[in-house]
Amino acid sequence: MLSIGLAVWVQGWNVGFLSALALAVAASCLLPALVYSLFWSGYTRTGLLSTLYGGLCCAIGLQISGPAFSGTPMALLPDWHIDWFPLQTVVLVSMPVAFLLGGLGSIVGKRRSPAFAHRATA
Repeated sequence: MLSIGLAVWVQGWNVGFLSALALAVAASCLLPALVYSLFWSGYTRTGLLSTLYGGLCCAIGLQISGPAFSGTPMALLPDWHIDWFPLQTVVLVSMPVAFLLGGLGSIVGKRRSPAFAHRATA
């Protein structure tokens, strides 16, 4: 039901903006999470959540503040001028931010030792 409502809502929007947004969100959220989970044994749940939410917020925020959303004749909203981010491809910034947030989240949110986890559930 939600997807049908969203499809009807964005029916007249610029396809370039929607495809760029979908690719930016997928690349910024999923690629860092997959790479970390496959190749780093110290990747924690806190790091995963930091990667997913940080990459999502960064990709959407930069896409909305970029030239594909406003300020240019081919933009989604050409009359608005909130295009302070100059790049058309936001993945160049949002993916490294997601990698950085995932690493910091895993370092800060250390795993509990099995003895502590056992005491916490008892």
